[in-house]
Amino acid sequence: MCRLPGAAAGANDEWAGSISVDWVEPKAVEFAEKHGADLVTKIDETTRSAIQDLVEKAVEEGWSPGEFANQLEEATGFNEDRSMLVARTEVALASNRGESAAFKEMGFEKVWVYDGDCDICAPLDGEIWTLEKSEEEPIGHPNCVRAFSPVPMEDEE
Repeated sequence: MCRLPGAAAGANDEWAGSISVDWVEPKAVEFAEKHGADLVTKIDETTRSAIQDLVEKAVEEGWSPGEFANQLEEATGFNEDRSMLVARTEVALASNRGESAAFKEMGFEKVWVYDGDCDICAPLDGEIWTLEKSEEEPIGHPNCVRAFSPVPMEDEE
């Protein structure tokens, strides 16, 4: 992988909690604010609101997935596994949707896909997608480590 975006930074347990970022894509923060916790199920509105606030803060402040999961455990009472699942999924969604929007504003039309090694994602690793497809499929499943980087116009296929 050429980079370790926020979504993939904590993909392996050995890295969880050890990587954070100094720069944050404002579009990712905007997405987190509007859509944080949309995919989390079996929770009440109070919990959803708390998660949404934490998603926004995690993206804005560049928390590692481990740090975000710890905050989720405290705020929601989720167990460690569910907290990490929600943390990785929510950060991946916000980061990927935000980055795709930013790439579009910069004039890019396509992205490289960096993906995991599960049966769903492995075949997609290294593909070139349109920005529209990256917006439609920002992750392949919960806990997904998918990430994108823009394809320079001269490299587009």
